[in-house]
Amino acid sequence: MPPATSPRPWLPVSPVFLTALLVLGGCAHTPGPREEASAPAPVREDPRPPAEDAPRAVLTRFLDGVEAGDWEGAWSLLSAPLRARYTPERLHEDFTREPLAGERVRRARLVVAGPVRLTATGAEFPLGPERAVRLEREAETYRVTGLE
Repeated sequence: MPPATSPRPWLPVSPVFLTALLVLGGCAHTPGPREEASAPAPVREDPRPPAEDAPRAVLTRFLDGVEAGDWEGAWSLLSAPLRARYTPERLHEDFTREPLAGERVRRARLVVAGPVRLTATGAEFPLGPERAVRLEREAETYRVTGLE
């Protein structure tokens, strides 16, 4: 009688095959209840821009308008009291005649990228100890009230 042979309970597997199986199958780790409880909460980005962006954008548009000679656009960004006193043509005349107007625009351009101080009524871009480019809050937007 021939010796009894039992079927092999396992097949020989090469190390290369095992490595490929692990790589292709992935070695995903499923966190347990303790790990899930201690995981940090996901950070949620606030979709609203920072409060300082609004006055910075208005001042930048105003300065761009003045430098490009868009007096209508620049005038539209002035505060209500200044719009009542000026017309776009008068704004152009004053900027042309005032010897320090170019210097004021240059200084305002420098501070627009710097810190902005939000106040109860508007925003200020400091120019020095007692000087600032000022904007007032009007109807949910900012308007330019002064360049120093």
